[in-house]
This record gives sequence, C-alpha cells and structure tokens, in this order.
Amino acid sequence: MGNGNMSSIFAELASSVRFEVRASHFGLCAKSPALADRWICSRSATAIAAIIAEGGNSSANWIGGDPLNLVYMASKFRTDVVFVGLQFISIILAAVLILCLTTFPIWYEEEDSEHSGRLVRAVPSSAVINLAVTGAFFAFILGLLSSFWQHLSSSATATVYETATYGVARAQVGASAAALAWTSVLCQALVLMGLIATKATLSLVMRNV
Repeated sequence: MGNGNMSSIFAELASSVRFEVRASHFGLCAKSPALADRWICSRSATAIAAIIAEGGNSSANWIGGDPLNLVYMASKFRTDVVFVGLQFISIILAAVLILCLTTFPIWYEEEDSEHSGRLVRAVPSSAVINLAVTGAFFAFILGLLSSFWQHLSSSATATVYETATYGVARAQVGASAAALAWTSVLCQALVLMGLIATKATLSLVMRNV
C-alpha cells in the first residue's frame, strides 16, 4: 500500500472529527464536539476517552470519538517524554536561596564621631554568600537543562506525530509554556549574576579593609 493511500485513509478517518488534546506535566485536557466543545481534563487518558464516548452519540467510543488515538499519544508523551524532576529540584534550590538572602544584613543607622547619623550595612557571612551562589548556580543549570530538554523533546515529538499521521494531525509546542520556562531560566541567570557580582564586590571590599 503506498503512502498516498495511507494519507487518504488517515484523512478519511479524521474528516468527520474535530478534536483537540493538550498535554501538560500533570494531566491531559481534550475538547470535542461530542462535549459541546467544552474542555475536559484528567490525569487518565482512559477517563477522558470514556467521557468523550459518554458525551457523544451512541456509536462514539475510543475509536469513533478519537479515530487517530490522539488522547493515547498525548498520554504517552506526558508519561514517557515530559520529566519534571529537574524543575522540582530547581524550585527547592531557589527556596534555599531565598532563605539565604533573608539572612543578609539590612541597612541601619549609627552615629559617627561627630554624633551625626549615617546609614551603614554589615557584611554578610562569607559562608552564606557561598551557599547562595552555589544554590543559584545549580538552580540555573537544572532549570536550563530542564527547559532545553522539554523544548527539544516536545518539538521532536510534535514532528513525529505529524509525520506518523501524514499531516492529518497537527502538533505544536505550547507557546505560553515555553515562554514561562525560558523566562524562569532568564530570571535564574540574572539572580546568579547578581550574587556573583555581590560576592566579588564583598571580596574586594574585605581585601582593602
């Protein structure tokens, strides 16, 4: 059977179905005319397929309601490709970093020899500075690796899905999710650079004291 025939078969299967599935870290969402184009969400692909079948006509089932098995493919993508472990570790390191920053001395007023007030600030502990820089570095690296891996794997999976269905199904990386992921990496990079600059400045000050 040639590719032209296969393409026609896939197009015929999907010609009468308008179906959309979205996969995230923690679940799936699907929208179908069988449910009046309302979004339904669940962690279970089987549950979503059953809801679609129940909401459709009497002949709607896993094949009829989802002829290209998009729910199953999205479920496999969520379980086999998406990995949130690095992001969770990065969040924990960011929390440790925030705790370190809360120990930094604040500005306070003291009197000089002429009994005039001035604002001074004590130097943070070198151990806390080193811990904060280390935490920020590993949080940035893990966030960068996680975002890069998720973006690359999502793009590759989307291409495979479209190729496997001969272009009948369209797949794409969520723009909002990608923007949030890379924005978080940018923020972590800025925090890391700020802490490195702070450490370098304090080292210079202590050397000249």
